[in-house]
Amino acid sequence: THDTSCYSEALVVETLCLPHHVSNTLTILEQLFADTQYTTPPNLAQIKSLVLSASAAANASIASTGHSLAAYRASMGLTSYAPAVESARGMTSIAALQQWADAIEADPAALDALGAIFRRLAALTFRRDQMGLSVVTEPHLVTQVDAELAKMTWQHHKQDDLAGRLGEGVFTMSSYFDPHTCQTLDAYADAVEFAVGGHFTDEDVHQALLATFSSIDAPQAPSAKGKGLFTRGFTHDMLQARRSQLLGVTKADLVRVATDHLANAAKSHAVVVGKEESRQELVHRGFQ
Repeated sequence: THDTSCYSEALVVETLCLPHHVSNTLTILEQLFADTQYTTPPNLAQIKSLVLSASAAANASIASTGHSLAAYRASMGLTSYAPAVESARGMTSIAALQQWADAIEADPAALDALGAIFRRLAALTFRRDQMGLSVVTEPHLVTQVDAELAKMTWQHHKQDDLAGRLGEGVFTMSSYFDPHTCQTLDAYADAVEFAVGGHFTDEDVHQALLATFSSIDAPQAPSAKGKGLFTRGFTHDMLQARRSQLLGVTKADLVRVATDHLANAAKSHAVVVGKEESRQELVHRGFQ
């Protein structure tokens, strides 16, 4: 068994190269992380440019990724690793980038301080004794099929995205560019009742399984396969066993999991990322 409440944070560095260039590529990476002088004037200028461009890009992406940002924020408090994910990918990271961008624009000393932080982090992080990986193989087969089933048979016309997450089991429902947020929230509640009530046929389950297989069996680049094996320990035998387990999922399994993990969930959160116009209606519904 696995303790799904435990996790470790890691910095994943990816690069692509031809097989006969692996040695040279690794040498370049070693020089990049071990020899970079973060506090020299040329590198500080590059850091400033990177921070400003990253902040501008992050702010510009809010309109198109608001549903993902809301999902990250909603997951906080539901799992042990959710705060780390939100800090790295959510509104917290966008706000932090904006604060650093404002600071280094206003005060050159802030840029020097940021360079010094990078130097200390590199000294602590890029060390051989810190290299490692964490392996979690907790299955989420049935919730994955549940998500496909809801999209195909009832929910698809009412929302844009519904998916289960790995780890401690966050099941998210989200929409974007949604002019009827409150109606969509009601549709999410109805989706749970739909799944728990078993308002679908065995043929619906079969079609959902086909959709699930089409996603997990989609062609993968060798680099993606290698990343899954290295960072998560996913072997071919594990993936094959997962496919075999998927074939055994039944309508009764879907109803049982929906009842246990959706209808009887200990916690659930709702987050809306958007403009001020609809704030009052959301406040009436209990949003802070």
